[in-house]
Amino acid sequence: MTTTDILIIGVIIFLIAGALWKILKDKKKGAGCSGCTGCPMSGQCNVPLEEKG
Repeated sequence: MTTTDILIIGVIIFLIAGALWKILKDKKKGAGCSGCTGCPMSGQCNVPLEEKG
């Protein structure tokens, strides 16, 4: 492995770790998913319980 290969692998690992951290942080906050175009709950999954009625 060359230094370039190690740097590329490091960047990829950093990006994946950052994405996972963001997903877990949002999930802990109770944020809904994004991109729910085909979901029957789209527009409702991220609404607080008080607003759902």
